[in-house]
Amino acid sequence: MPSRVPIDRQSVAAAVTLVRWFGDEAIRTYALLGESDKDSDLKRLTDWVGRQPNGVTVRDLVRGPTPWRGDADRAEADLMRLVEGGRVTRCTMPPGPSGGRPTERFVLNANPRDTCDGDTTSKSSSVLEVSSLSQRTRKPHEEHN
Repeated sequence: MPSRVPIDRQSVAAAVTLVRWFGDEAIRTYALLGESDKDSDLKRLTDWVGRQPNGVTVRDLVRGPTPWRGDADRAEADLMRLVEGGRVTRCTMPPGPSGGRPTERFVLNANPRDTCDGDTTSKSSSVLEVSSLSQRTRKPHEEHN
């Protein structure tokens, strides 16, 4: 028969933290499993736009990830879905010094380096990092705290 060992507060706190993490992971996993192909593509597009330091144009997207390659209509439609969903901002950039037409750029809203003014230097000393695009407003364990 196993011996009885008292369980201290630190062990209980560690167990609670671990259970909450597993609960959050289960929610994230089920959300991914219930995601449609279109939702998955839009999440992938949001990630890709966020990795482009100066935002993207429809032309960039048509030359970029496979689902949009060569399909300007789909590229523009999906970028506009991200604008409508509040994930990106559509910016009209004026022509450059040599003239030309204005350029429409799409910039991830969470990108602190780009405010649609053409200046991509950081506006603050802090760094914003997005580790997940989950849009949960609260974690399940927060309702008990």
